[in-house]
Amino acid sequence: MDLLLSIKQGDSLVFEQVFAAYHEKLYFFLFKKTRSRYIAEEIVQETFTRLWKYRSSLDEQLSLSSQIFRIARTALIDLYRREAKHEKIQFRNRDSNSESIEPVSTKELTELIGSAIQKLPPIRRKVFIMSRVDGFSYREIAAQLSISQKTVENHISHALRQLREFMIDYLAILVFFIVLLRG
Repeated sequence: MDLLLSIKQGDSLVFEQVFAAYHEKLYFFLFKKTRSRYIAEEIVQETFTRLWKYRSSLDEQLSLSSQIFRIARTALIDLYRREAKHEKIQFRNRDSNSESIEPVSTKELTELIGSAIQKLPPIRRKVFIMSRVDGFSYREIAAQLSISQKTVENHISHALRQLREFMIDYLAILVFFIVLLRG
């Protein structure tokens, strides 16, 4: 019988087999996203708890693997939202004399983005700066660099993806340290 159907029917032995088969893969996937062993392990546990709790609503048209990783991504987003909400409440309630983590300044954020841009491959960095900083159109960039407009689009797309990943990693590390400092 299919693993997905067995889990939907409440077969705990199959669930244990699935846990054993996916635990490590899921952990490394989450660790790559969060750079935190603690958070990765917590989300793995949360993922399998949700998988079992909501097993009756699993979609038989989707692979078990894709549903497990989707649950994990959702659990991670939920964690970030809870942390952000908690920090917002803490910020509102904090006493003006109490010590706290200062918000990131515009200058620090600009430096962080600048650092992320510097980590881009040279041609991608040049295309990105020409587009986003200097304000050139894709057509103008393509003409100046003697490349196709589609290549410019691809460079921008990849640059934005890399910058998003860098910022997500930074956010994950920041959340980790906030959780760590709260103790």
